[in-house]
Amino acid sequence: MYLICALYYEMTGQQRISDEAVALTAKDKIEKYRDLGITIADFGTRRRHSYEVQKITVEALRDYGANCFTGTSNVHLAMLWNTKPIGTHAHEWFMFHAAKYGFKMSNQLALENWVQIYRGDLGIALSDTYTTDVFFQQFDKKFSKLFDGVRHDSGDPIEFAEKTIAHYRHFGIDPLSKTIIFSDNLNYEKIEQIVKHCKGKIGISFGVGTNFTNDVGLKPMNIVIKMTDALPDGDNWNPVVKLSDEKGKYTGNPETIQLAKIILGLEN
Repeated sequence: MYLICALYYEMTGQQRISDEAVALTAKDKIEKYRDLGITIADFGTRRRHSYEVQKITVEALRDYGANCFTGTSNVHLAMLWNTKPIGTHAHEWFMFHAAKYGFKMSNQLALENWVQIYRGDLGIALSDTYTTDVFFQQFDKKFSKLFDGVRHDSGDPIEFAEKTIAHYRHFGIDPLSKTIIFSDNLNYEKIEQIVKHCKGKIGISFGVGTNFTNDVGLKPMNIVIKMTDALPDGDNWNPVVKLSDEKGKYTGNPETIQLAKIILGLEN
């Protein structure tokens, strides 16, 4: 995706703001976020304007974001600027498990295998591959205790926060011992609203993408690339889908989407 974005801006000849302005924009943003008393990471590789813009941005976030900026999902830039590489699951992890084991078992086995592989690291669970409601049905007390928290990536963030808090309380877990990573199309106004609602109720942190790495005076691209088929060992190619908390973000062919909805009880 970042190659598509970079080539698009290059081929259309669109001129961005200067390097100095890119750095200043990032500095202003991280200082405002620091004043909110939150932690925040760069998740902006996929829809960045260019490598150079993300490189400048992450350097500025690191330099001016003490006690606020937690790292970047770009491993190369984390190494370059001596900051933490940080991230969560991809939807494709759950989508592959559905292709291999079926939609009913996808969340459970994907979480189980993640635990076996990472042994406590990378402990934020992605909740919306087949809707948050379906996810929480299988995110049982074991997983709720094992994972450090969950990531919000679609749907209303306040509604998601309330569902998550209720879920932890149902299992007798203090929500303040867990964290929601918010990462869905964030800007300052949206983050400020989430902070006001959630502070003191549950741990929160944020992963900002396009608003960090493609705020350069041009219209950011709004694109996504998802897995369409998977080939489990010894099996045939199977189509895969994603059923996020926003129907407009569904991916996959209509027949498989309909089948998944029937199997998961999402027909209403």
